[in-house]
Amino acid sequence: MGAVVGLELRLSIGKRRWRINCAYVVIQDLEVDTVRKAAASEGFTYFLVRADDAGICLIRIRDEDESAFMAGCGTGTGHVTTTSLPGTKDGPHTMALVTDGYATDDLEKDGWTRIQDNIPVQ
Repeated sequence: MGAVVGLELRLSIGKRRWRINCAYVVIQDLEVDTVRKAAASEGFTYFLVRADDAGICLIRIRDEDESAFMAGCGTGTGHVTTTSLPGTKDGPHTMALVTDGYATDDLEKDGWTRIQDNIPVQ
C-alpha cells in the first residue's frame, strides 16, 4: 500500500552516500535490499529498486546535492516507465526505463541518449 508522507531518503553504496529531502512523496513498498546503482552520467546517479506493487523503480539523484530528485516506477516488458522533471536546468529532464533488448532507435531519433542499456535520457 502506498502512502503520501514527508520523506528524507538516504542511500549509500560503499563509501558514497546520498540524502534527498522530499516534501511529499508517494511511497510504494520499496524492497530496500534490492537497491542497486545502475548508472552515473552528467553529475547524476541512477538507481534501480523493486517495489511490491509498482514493479521496478528508477531513481535519479544529483551527485552534488539533493535537488533534481526524480523517480518513476512501472511494470511489464518493453518501455516500462518514463518520468519527467519539467524546468530542470541541469542534466536530462526526462528519463525512461526499458527492459533488456528493447529497441530505443525511435527514442534516439527524437534526441534521447542511452546512458546504460536500460536507461535512455533526454
